Amino acid sequence: MGTGGMGEVYAGIEIHNQRPVAVKVLPANMVDNEDSMRRFFREARITAALNHPNICRIYHFGTLENRRPYYVMELLDGEPLFARIEREGALPFLDAVEIVMQLLAGLRAAHRSGVLHRDIKPDNIFLHNRADGRQMVKLLDFGVSKDLVPMMMTGEDTTQTTGTGVVMGTPSYLSPEQAMGSRQLDARSDLFAVGVVLFETVTGRKPFASPTYPGLLAKITSTPQRPVSDLRPATPPELQKIVDKALQKDPNRRYQSAAEFLNDLQAVRMHLLAT
Repeated sequence: MGTGGMGEVYAGIEIHNQRPVAVKVLPANMVDNEDSMRRFFREARITAALNHPNICRIYHFGTLENRRPYYVMELLDGEPLFARIEREGALPFLDAVEIVMQLLAGLRAAHRSGVLHRDIKPDNIFLHNRADGRQMVKLLDFGVSKDLVPMMMTGEDTTQTTGTGVVMGTPSYLSPEQAMGSRQLDARSDLFAVGVVLFETVTGRKPFASPTYPGLLAKITSTPQRPVSDLRPATPPELQKIVDKALQKDPNRRYQSAAEFLNDLQAVRMHLLAT
């Protein structure tokens, strides 16, 4: 079905129940890479434990006879959010709000289980077409996630797979604290990335951009984003306030939980449905 940096994905059928599935297998050239093996199994273990409708389900995982690790997950039908944004640009307000609400519902479950995603972006948000015709958001790729529970108990980051100072995540969606290389991250870092995704779905553009990596990090950490209403004047004021709060540089002024963020979006959704 496709090949990425961390795996090859195949369509399959589970023999015992004839259920269509997708099978992700680590590329053969990465089998001898200890970090890649550890990251692959961590993603499988963490995601399998997160049983939520808005998180792509992993049914089981293991190792093939040729030592290549694999995991079996639900087969999705649709497209990633980035493909829709590339095709349509700014999405209808109601669609943007509902997509981000479902994303937050999945993220709320992850955070409550002590898991920080660290790589929220449209590439990892899949718009799945259900059999009943409804669309459901599926959060993918917990490959660089962090298990907060051991860290809270011991004070150590037991799942860090890179050296000190290495920035984890995708540049345009980093929180200011990620951009500065902090290892003391919490749920608010993911919520900043959700704010970036919300900005992008409403405007068709990212809030922070620069031709250079250092320039991008500088904007994320110190330059306020352009108001959504400058790019899309019809933006409801309540939605503008939500985006502004989500993208606060100071984590203490940002949304403190996915539930709080979700609750504010629910009010905007009700307003949009009534108009």
